[in-house]
Amino acid sequence: MRRRPGRAELGADHEDHVTGVGQPGQIGGRVQRSARSNRPTTISDCSFEPPAGAVLVQTPVTAPVHFVRCTFRGVDGAILRGAGPVRFTDCTVTGAENAAPISVGSADLRIDGGTYDNTGIELSGVRDQRITVTGGARFTGSNKAEALLGRAAGPGEATWDITGLASTATGSGTAHIRIADGTNHYAATGSRFVGGTLHLAPDALRSVLHTACVEDGTRRSAMPPAGDTVRTDGNLVL
Repeated sequence: MRRRPGRAELGADHEDHVTGVGQPGQIGGRVQRSARSNRPTTISDCSFEPPAGAVLVQTPVTAPVHFVRCTFRGVDGAILRGAGPVRFTDCTVTGAENAAPISVGSADLRIDGGTYDNTGIELSGVRDQRITVTGGARFTGSNKAEALLGRAAGPGEATWDITGLASTATGSGTAHIRIADGTNHYAATGSRFVGGTLHLAPDALRSVLHTACVEDGTRRSAMPPAGDTVRTDGNLVL
């Protein structure tokens, strides 16, 4: 990778900005690896082929990390451990065959647009987390966990804010969204789900808003009943 001209000497109050083409295994070397710097890091227009289990963001990192128009190929179980905010804008992420989803420990993950094929996102649940999916993001295919968006068991409370997602699952057993563990607040509006399942386990959810969505051949394998904190009407089921 190469840095954008004129940005290499920025001070501590400025933003690190990396552009160019990355090499396999170099992601951790370019994204901040410690908490000593509070500078946000933006990585734009880069291409990566990370090895299986690659750590994209190290544990101590609390500063924001922003991937813009980056391409990730052959992703398998990549890890974002740091608690700091992470944002993907218009990125293309393609998983390896039978790949594990991307494990995310960030307290605030935002996916704005882009395409995600045969990969997925799994919140680690190690802390309270918020995931926002918006901007017409497209998820397709499946992965080893058979869940395009999901979470692991853990003490953290997760807030899901999904708007304008287009998700097409390969295979009847693949979940577009699987929430089966922990404590969660879930909202999905204006999204389209094709095939697969929606698995929203009642015991794992404190509040649910699932409305104005299209479910085309999608099976609700788990869904809480309507109530004071649950609204699942107003969808188009095909």
